[in-house]
Amino acid sequence: MIYKYGSHAHQNNEVALTVAKRVVESERGERLSTIITHTLEGFLKADTQAELTAEIVALEKAYEKNGVSAGLFYDNGSTKTPHYIDKNSSFGGMRVIEGPSYPDGTGAEYATYRTYRIVLQAEVAEAEENVTDFREKVTFSGGGPKIVFQQPIIGPPIRSKWRSKLHTWPFKRGRQPVFRHGQHRPRRCGPVRWLKTL
Repeated sequence: MIYKYGSHAHQNNEVALTVAKRVVESERGERLSTIITHTLEGFLKADTQAELTAEIVALEKAYEKNGVSAGLFYDNGSTKTPHYIDKNSSFGGMRVIEGPSYPDGTGAEYATYRTYRIVLQAEVAEAEENVTDFREKVTFSGGGPKIVFQQPIIGPPIRSKWRSKLHTWPFKRGRQPVFRHGQHRPRRCGPVRWLKTL
């Protein structure tokens, strides 16, 4: 099978691919996205050291870029497998998080072949939009009776109830971060739509 990273295509059966997935959840326990890791282990082959050097340079250059589509194809090079990540369906496409590295230096390494290891990662959304948290605070102004004090000509002020009930005005403040396409966007809570009279 053939692994492609952007426009760079590895030789058929050159790469041994392992795939790992980790789910990202919100504080409410809802699935937000999945982080997918591709680990590539393979080897470059050439007849001479000069040709092998050219293969290594081409490999290094191909993996200088981030934000591309990448994955495994059938032997025909055009049919995608489930291990393919489209940059348009992920948050910024596939990116290199390790390598290319060359973990082995024994035997005929760099004579006719060179082993390498590359680790790639992408994040794919589980839903178009998801609320990650919700907080609000409601305060009230007014309510209860209205008390007035009358000042007689002689003597102390007289306390009296001028009105038994007053309007209560509620005020709401809140924060609702929304996870959308890899970004947390705060959203204000809507206004209180009712008026309570006590």
